[in-house]
Amino acid sequence: MRTMSVILLLALAGSALAGSALAGSALAQDSTSTSTSASSDAGKPLRIIVWSELKAQRAELPGTIMPPTDDRPFEVLRVANQTGKPRTITVFTLDDPGITESRWMFSGNAHYEKVLGKAYLELLNQLTDGQTYYSRTLSPDGPMAWITGNSGWRPFALPFNAWKAGNRPTRIVFNVVLPQRGVIDLSPIEIHEGFAASP
Repeated sequence: MRTMSVILLLALAGSALAGSALAGSALAQDSTSTSTSASSDAGKPLRIIVWSELKAQRAELPGTIMPPTDDRPFEVLRVANQTGKPRTITVFTLDDPGITESRWMFSGNAHYEKVLGKAYLELLNQLTDGQTYYSRTLSPDGPMAWITGNSGWRPFALPFNAWKAGNRPTRIVFNVVLPQRGVIDLSPIEIHEGFAASP
């Protein structure tokens, strides 16, 4: 039992240290090691971010809402970088997101065209410990893969695990980071918490 306890503690410590520090107070979540497909059995989401509903609430969206079509039965938000310079585009911010579990995940589908460089989706998780931690789609494959070139609709997932007891999000920011030109379409985004929050 003592040996198993030591192994478990070492595994948890290794996971907690897997991320590297970002500039300022933002710290990395170990989000680049998952390469499996997003689960279709994640359960009922805590919330679904629907672009037209955000707009109706007077949110300033950084792109164009495209209505459903026969081939795509859901609306999308089209986000683009036409400048050729690096851009971090804040898609939405949730204050007091209502998450009560220690694990959560934002998931959906993305379609993209002519993306130059290695783009990615990002969560900035501001927690009750006063720190900001990030999750990014920077894996080589799977739902947490980076974004480059062209792709049909593919799943994405941004999970986070707050290791400290009682550490919960007070604000979550969802960004699209495009280092050069490119266009990304985002489906409505589901928010899951607890054991359902695994890609």
